[in-house]
Amino acid sequence: MTENAMASIAPHETNRIQELKRFNIMDSGTESEFDNLVTLAAQICEVPVAQINFIDDTRQWSKAKVGVEFTEIPREVGFCHHTIQQESFMIVENTLDDDRFNEMPFVKDAPGVRFYAGFNVRSNALNMGTICVIGLEPKQLQDHQKKALETLAKEVEARLELRRRNIELDTISRFLESSVDVMIVADANTFRVEKYTSQVAAVLEDGSDRHGILSLYNLFTDVELLAKLKAWNYPNSNHTLNIETVLNDEDSKLRHVALNIHKNGDKFYLSGNDISHKKQYQASLERSLEEKNVLLAEIHHRVKNNLAVISSFLQLEEFKTENEAVQRSLFSNYMRVNTMALIHEQLYQESDFTAVIFDQYIHNLIKETREKRASKFSHISLNYTADYVLLNINQALPCALILNELIANAYEYAFFDRDSGNIHITLKQVDDEVLLTVEDDGIGLPEDFVFEQSPTLGATLMYSYSDQLNAEVDIQSKNGSRFELRFKSQRDLKGSASSVSIAV
Repeated sequence: MTENAMASIAPHETNRIQELKRFNIMDSGTESEFDNLVTLAAQICEVPVAQINFIDDTRQWSKAKVGVEFTEIPREVGFCHHTIQQESFMIVENTLDDDRFNEMPFVKDAPGVRFYAGFNVRSNALNMGTICVIGLEPKQLQDHQKKALETLAKEVEARLELRRRNIELDTISRFLESSVDVMIVADANTFRVEKYTSQVAAVLEDGSDRHGILSLYNLFTDVELLAKLKAWNYPNSNHTLNIETVLNDEDSKLRHVALNIHKNGDKFYLSGNDISHKKQYQASLERSLEEKNVLLAEIHHRVKNNLAVISSFLQLEEFKTENEAVQRSLFSNYMRVNTMALIHEQLYQESDFTAVIFDQYIHNLIKETREKRASKFSHISLNYTADYVLLNINQALPCALILNELIANAYEYAFFDRDSGNIHITLKQVDDEVLLTVEDDGIGLPEDFVFEQSPTLGATLMYSYSDQLNAEVDIQSKNGSRFELRFKSQRDLKGSASSVSIAV
C-alpha cells in the first residue's frame, strides 16, 4: 500500500482489523443469505453491479457479488476504501466529476464506472466493509433507495453478529457433544497435544517422549489418519473429518473410537466416543449374516437337488410307459420342475439369494431345452435376444414358468406337419418395465382361441403366473403366434419365492 493510502486510513485501523478477524469472514465460502442481499440491492437501485465487500489491511474482498467476476482487488484501488473512512456512507453520482476517482482504472477504462453508492457495515462502531452498488451511467439515488441500502447494511451487520456468535458456540460445542469419551486440542503443525481429557491421559503420558512432550503420534497408530492430518494445511478450513480409527488404551490394547476432527487456525480439535462395543456387535452381526448366507445357500442347494430327484422320477416314469399322451404329460411336468430347479441352481451359484440375472437364466433354460428336445424336434430352431435384466426371485420364478410353458407349446403345436420352424425369445427392459416376448413362425392359434378361457393346464398356469406378476398380456396370431408379457420390475421387493402359487 502506498504512503498516501496509509496516511488516509482511519486512525483506529489496528482495532478495526482485529474486529474484522473476529468474524472469520475473509476468504469464506459463498452463502446464499449474502448473495440474496446483493441481488436485492441491485434491483432496488436499478444498477447492474452490487457487492458486499470487506476490507483488511491490504485488499478489498467480496463476500457476495452480482454483475462482476473478480473477488478481490488491492485495497487502495477500490471505492470502498474511501467509504469506510466516512461515518455512514459515500455516494458518487458521477465519477468523472470527482477528482478522487476520475483517474481510476475502472473509471477511465472498461467497464467505465460512472456511479457508486456504498453504505458502511459496522461492528462496535468500526467499519468492517460496505454494501455497495455500481452503475455505468451517472445516477442519483432516490430517498427510498438510500433507505433501502441503509437497511440492507444493517442486515449484513446482523448476519455478521450471528456469524460471530455461531463461531463462539461452535468452539464450545466441539467439546460438549453428547458425552464424548475423547477430547483433545493439538497443534496442527507439530501434532503436540495441548489439552486432553482424563480418558486419554494415561495413553499420552505413558507414550510421551523423554522430554515429556505429548503428541498425537503417541495416541494413534493409524498411518492413514496421521497422513490426512499432516496434509490438512490450508488455513481457516470449515471442513470436518469424521473417521473411525483406533487408539492405544492404558493397557496397550487397541480401542475403537469414532472421531470428529475440526481445524480452526493452527489447532486441531478432536472429539469422539469409544465404539469398541459397537464394533464387537457389528463383527458378531457379520458373523451371523455369513452363517445365515451359508445356511441359505445350503437350502437352495438342497431344494435344487430335491427338484432334480423329482425330475428323475418323472423321467423314469416317462421311459416306462408306452402311452404317448402319458409320456407328453410326464415330460411337460419334468420340464416344469426342471425350470424351478434351474432358478435355485443359479441362486446357489451366484450367492445372491434375492434376485436372478434373468438373461443368464434364459441362456441356461434354452440350452437345457435344446438338449432335452433335440432327438424329436431337431428341425426346430430355438434362439433368443436378451438385455441384462435383474429380477426379484418372486418375479423370476413365475416368469420362468411362463417362459417354459410358451416354449413347450410352440414345440408341441406350432409346427404340426412342418419340416422346419423357428422360435425366438426376446427380453428387454426400459427403465423399470420388463418386456418378455416368445414368437414362432408356425401355424398360429385357432381362430376361437381365448387365453383366459382355455381349458388346458398350460394356459391355466400362464394365466395364474401373469396375474401374480400384474402383467399385461398381448397375444397375436399372424404368420405364426406371438405372446408378449409386460410388467414392472420390483427389484427391491422382499419376500420368499414360496409365495408363487397356482390357481386352478
